[in-house]
Amino acid sequence: MVFIYILFAAIIFYFVIRAAIRDGIIESKVKEEELSYNQKSDDLLQEIMGLESEVSKELDAEGKKQAKLIYDNSLMVYYSDKEAKEKFKDLREKKEALVSLKKDI
Repeated sequence: MVFIYILFAAIIFYFVIRAAIRDGIIESKVKEEELSYNQKSDDLLQEIMGLESEVSKELDAEGKKQAKLIYDNSLMVYYSDKEAKEKFKDLREKKEALVSLKKDI
């Protein structure tokens, strides 16, 4: 009788573990896109920091203020509670604004 209880418990344990692993795999695939956009946003913020530094060295006081404002806004976007995809889109716009400011030099 004890053998039957042990066998029954092992079968139940098997199915519980199997379901938990399957749920974990599904959840990781769902979060994969969000993690990808978070990484892209990190890289984009680094580029924005570099561009702001370059532009600030080459511009007058007005241009430096604009570059600093764009940089500050990009930091606010980065630390906001928006979805990762929206953050990436907004950061890309901020980078384009800095690039256009750099072209005006």
